[in-house]
Amino acid sequence: MIDDAYLAADCSRCAALCCVALAFDASSQFPFDKAAGEPCRNLDVCGLCKIHDDLKSKGYGGCISFHCHGAGPRTTRDLFEGVSWQSDRALLSEMMEGFWILLRLHEMLALLVEAQKLSLSLKKQQELGVLMGRLCPSERWTLESLKNIGASSVIKEVKVFLVSLRSELS
Repeated sequence: MIDDAYLAADCSRCAALCCVALAFDASSQFPFDKAAGEPCRNLDVCGLCKIHDDLKSKGYGGCISFHCHGAGPRTTRDLFEGVSWQSDRALLSEMMEGFWILLRLHEMLALLVEAQKLSLSLKKQQELGVLMGRLCPSERWTLESLKNIGASSVIKEVKVFLVSLRSELS
């Protein structure tokens, strides 16, 4: 069974993927604009955040509130076996691609973990189990298997399932 621990973010086991892959606009949450794929100006030469302990005081509320649901560490650990763009810049594009797909899948997993806590009919529990299995297969993800999953169709199936829970809860 997938639980909250499976979806835990752990910046110490990630390759600062959110600091590179994600875009943000100057706002009350971020003090400057950053394009997707552009490393944040707060990353040091090793690709680590220089201000991680001071994000709030420096105006990076968006960094504090962002949750990758474990997609960053899983990308680094599972897809790239601990090797990262921080030591091999040629990996950046592929790591970002894997991160983007895993991020969406982990967001869906987080919603399904919450759905597990509901009192569902046996049929809905079975549907939930099938979807969880598709999002978290017994074999470790590879970049190739992620590209082949058809993430958008799986995400659509999860959304349809979640909407169908309305009738269960009424």
